[in-house]
Amino acid sequence: MTPTLDALAFRHRASLLACAAAPLVWAALAPGRAGPRPEEVAAGAAIVLAGAALRLAAIRRLGKRARVAQAKAEVLVREGPYAWLRNPLYVAALLVLLGFGLVVGLGAWALAPAAAAWLVYDRVVRHEERVLAALQGPAFAAFAAAVPRWRPTWPSVAPSGLAPVPWPEVLRREWRLLAGLPLGLAGAALVRPLGAPDWVARGLEVVGAPASQDLALAVAVAAATVIGAVVVAIRTDLDLARRVRRREEQARARAAAAAAAPDGPARAED
Repeated sequence: MTPTLDALAFRHRASLLACAAAPLVWAALAPGRAGPRPEEVAAGAAIVLAGAALRLAAIRRLGKRARVAQAKAEVLVREGPYAWLRNPLYVAALLVLLGFGLVVGLGAWALAPAAAAWLVYDRVVRHEERVLAALQGPAFAAFAAAVPRWRPTWPSVAPSGLAPVPWPEVLRREWRLLAGLPLGLAGAALVRPLGAPDWVARGLEVVGAPASQDLALAVAVAAATVIGAVVVAIRTDLDLARRVRRREEQARARAAAAAAAPDGPARAED
């Protein structure tokens, strides 16, 4: 069965989002660009932290309860941020991307990478929601009618009655976020004061870059991003094929065990 565009976006969302975030790398390292203003850095950092807080709050409610069929979702979470909007994890990621765009000095253009990422997430969400509708039926239809997909609204749905994940467990699961965001913010804010664009300019001169070093850097970043995205996409497809084969082998083993059991199909026919 040929996967739909939405299913492909869901499967390869990591590669697609890396492409959407590539302009941030260029903006941080481009030799010919002026650095961000202090107020842009402050506003961007605040937006990044708001996105991180929203993600932690959503993870605290979601826990291990996956919301897509591939992870055998069985419960529709309606507590915490999920009472305000249907996709708080994706909104959190968009806020982080927007904030980093301001920190590296994209200004109003920081909306462009966030908008590109939103286009990816919108396709991903449509795939997930079709899966949830098949799993949850009328419950998900009522949830979708009451809670917007992207725009926060005042909670109007009955809670699921699920206990939140303890904060220590949330922080343990999200240690990469807690460690990576401060380092990322510090690096993005200090990349120009530390002279990184000057080092990039000298490197481009060494390899014979054209007169427009910003353009040369953009081409290099785009090429590296595409290569990395293709590698990740291939790895994703290989992992998916491996999981499918494993499930098929497990199903065959269960069927063989059932057929060999004393009370298996042959006994059932007696």
